[in-house]
Amino acid sequence: AVFVENSTQAIATLIANIKVLGAGGATVRHMDAEQYLKAPPAEKFDLVFLDPPFAADMTADLCRLLEESGALADRCLIYIEQDRSRAEATLPAAWQIMKNKTAGNVRYMLAQRET
Repeated sequence: AVFVENSTQAIATLIANIKVLGAGGATVRHMDAEQYLKAPPAEKFDLVFLDPPFAADMTADLCRLLEESGALADRCLIYIEQDRSRAEATLPAAWQIMKNKTAGNVRYMLAQRET
């Protein structure tokens, strides 16, 4: 697992949880998600959790960068959260929405990348 996080406080929590779980294969990258996606990642992911800060309204841009990055395996699943009050993010054409639900102030979607 690779965690990309910009918040120092969240980084500390992630590192502590990784130690408690003994998840030796987990990596934490202290950086902005856009920065991470603009450099070609070495990894190919089968599952991605995308939960950007709601106030930033960057979901559609991050989805586009994620698709363009080359980091997604064929048939990758992408779980996305965004503010319910915002328009549904435009997803890349290769992504098929499998679920699209709301709970409280959150819209959550599960998409699958088709090849």
